[in-house]
This record gives sequence, structure tokens and C-alpha cells, in this order.
Amino acid sequence: MRGAGTIYFLSSLMLFLTFTGCASVQDLHQQFVESVRKPGEIMEKTPEETLQYYPSCSEQNAPALFETEIVPVRVSPGKEINNRIRYATCLTASSAPQNGEIVRTVYYERQAIFRDRTKYGFKPGTWTVDAFIRVSENARPGNYSFDTAIIYMGKTIGKIDTFQVKIIQEGK
Repeated sequence: MRGAGTIYFLSSLMLFLTFTGCASVQDLHQQFVESVRKPGEIMEKTPEETLQYYPSCSEQNAPALFETEIVPVRVSPGKEINNRIRYATCLTASSAPQNGEIVRTVYYERQAIFRDRTKYGFKPGTWTVDAFIRVSENARPGNYSFDTAIIYMGKTIGKIDTFQVKIIQEGK
């Protein structure tokens, strides 16, 4: 029986270390990802590549693709979070950018505490748009919602991500 107890203890310890270690590895990965990103936009696919990659894409349902991401998902007060938007418009290369707007809103306990409205020209192709937002030094620990909306061609499309403000421990 003593051997079975030891195996159970070691298995439990390994599971504990694995789960607590995963959060640290994830935090390090997200810090690296955030460090290599810069504010602004980058074309990922040309208009021709976008039409091939998204065959059901058309001007009527643009933007055909809209994804968002927040990095890191756990942040300390006073640090920045990165909001990445990925969109695709299925216009031809000769099409002019279509005017629209990107609206970013941060909520804490269902109250808007930050809002940014940016006029934006949506271009043909697949693009990423990165913005960095500093979390207030006085931010309360807890869960926050990050609502990203694209207003484009008379339509509003929104996505919600979450992040967490960590408690700052004394001496760190």
C-alpha cells in the first residue's frame, strides 16, 4: 500500500506542477508575442490571395473575416495589452479603401471604463491591425471584457474578448 500512496502523491504533485506551470509558460509566450508586435496595420494576403483563400467572399458580406485577440490575457496595472484585429475584404486590388470605424471598449463590472473610436479605411485583402492600450495604474484586479466593433458599409460587427488584471504583490 505504501507504494500506491507514493505513486498517488507523485502523480498529484506532477499534475499540480503541470497546471501551475502552464499558466507561467502561457504568460511568457504571450509576453513574447506582444513584444514583437507593433502598432499599425500589416497586409497578410493580397486581394487576389484573399479571394482564393475565402472563395465564398464577396463585396456584399465584407468584411468576410473578422477576428480579434487580446495579448496578454493576464496583465498587471500600468502595463499594456495588445488588441489585434484581423479582417479580410473581398474587393479587387483597384478598389479604393472603404471608410469605416474601429471601436474598442473595455468593461469592468458591466461599466464602460475605456472607449476608443478610430476612423479607418478598410482595404482590399487580408490585414491585421494592432493597437496597444495601457491598463490604468489604479485598475482593480479582476476580469475585464474587451469589445471590438467594426463599423463598415453600414454594418456593425462585434467580438468580445476577456483579460484579467492581476493583483500586484508587495515586493514584486
